[in-house]
Amino acid sequence: MRRKYPYFILALVILIWRGDDSLAVAADPATGVACYRGMLGSYGKDYPFYILSVPDGSNVWGDLIKKTLNGKFDMNKAPQQFTASGKFYLPKKLKLSVEAGRSVTVTIDKLGYDLSNDGKTNSAIIELDAGLHSIKLDIKNNGGQMPKCSIKITDTAGKFECPIFVTQTEIADFVKTLPQGALELSAWDAKKAKLDLTLTK
Repeated sequence: MRRKYPYFILALVILIWRGDDSLAVAADPATGVACYRGMLGSYGKDYPFYILSVPDGSNVWGDLIKKTLNGKFDMNKAPQQFTASGKFYLPKKLKLSVEAGRSVTVTIDKLGYDLSNDGKTNSAIIELDAGLHSIKLDIKNNGGQMPKCSIKITDTAGKFECPIFVTQTEIADFVKTLPQGALELSAWDAKKAKLDLTLTK
């Protein structure tokens, strides 16, 4: 009798090591779910725009976004909060460096992290077990922090950056929750963002 696995194992991904210490993504062949570097970024239910890129300090509320919205949105009603969610995978237990923009709250597996640890502003060293991990960012635009919103996860040895990603299915479901005609503001490109897929049994 074939063993039944939880949906997230079947439908999501396994990350595998390459010889150059970079990471690749393998989708389960039973579903063939495509995976993309990115996060599901929302400004709130009343705002007809969103981003799919991983926040990098320039793509959440920068000049390019304001230019894109010029004439399409009342900039006097700029959003006051932003959230983004995604996931990452570790093939083994690792110590990681988590860096984020000022005033960004980072939650990994429903546990919030203080990013002022270890004497390093906006960063923390954490240790996580092997497997799939969820990550969420929250920021309020008090004092103009939103334009600097960013997140980066690397191993403490400095060998690789751990990609934060979402699946094709998650993107489709997320877009359905947005107002009709909502704009993607970060110039996210599906072809460029798609991670290297290697189907495995």
